[in-house]
Amino acid sequence: MQRRAPHAQHLQPGRRHAHPRAANRAARAHHAGPGRLAMDAARRAAHGPRPCAPGQPAAQPLQRVPSAQRPAHHLARCLSPDGRGRRVMLATSRRLLLDVNVWVALLDEQHVHNQTAIALWQRPGLRIATCPLTENGALRICAMPGLGRGRPASLATIRAAMQRACRDVDHQFWPDALSLIGGDALDFNRISGHNQITDAYLLALAVHHGGTLASFDQRIALSAVRGATSDHLLLL
Repeated sequence: MQRRAPHAQHLQPGRRHAHPRAANRAARAHHAGPGRLAMDAARRAAHGPRPCAPGQPAAQPLQRVPSAQRPAHHLARCLSPDGRGRRVMLATSRRLLLDVNVWVALLDEQHVHNQTAIALWQRPGLRIATCPLTENGALRICAMPGLGRGRPASLATIRAAMQRACRDVDHQFWPDALSLIGGDALDFNRISGHNQITDAYLLALAVHHGGTLASFDQRIALSAVRGATSDHLLLL
């Protein structure tokens, strides 16, 4: 029997997706939200390309770099075409630590990445992990007013939806047991800004537990975490 995805109706019946500008504000408020390229794509689909200044050539659409052509330090397991314009998950037996942006995409059925998150969620044999950082982040982001029109879902409702989701799969809780001050899990010479700290920590936690961090954030660098390989990162 196919596993039921934790759709948005579990949070707020009839909830509609935010206007692209509101969604952009929410994404900037927390770096775990949808990437800028995805938001720009949503804006172009809704409103068309931005007008160019007089005498300027028309802007060319951004092309997503295939995973095989990404720099070696950025390679990770990712989704691949199945010949029908869809993307399917490559097999992995590791337990997945779901990043905050994956939880947000799962819980909001109008989210730009909802279908990709559902494909991951419905994969046979899925094993997931949560930690204090991902649980707290998902609760906070899903309750933000800027993510949707009307009243946001209550924290109690979001918590109940996440509880049901975790009961539906093989779930483990991983404590945030790594110290960035006393330990050496991260190579801080490879971290270029404050926005990368949380994702690097989550990747290090996945390495520590022999699991894989699943995320929509394409900026995560394997080189920032000592011992991290492509098996430890799943870019969606």
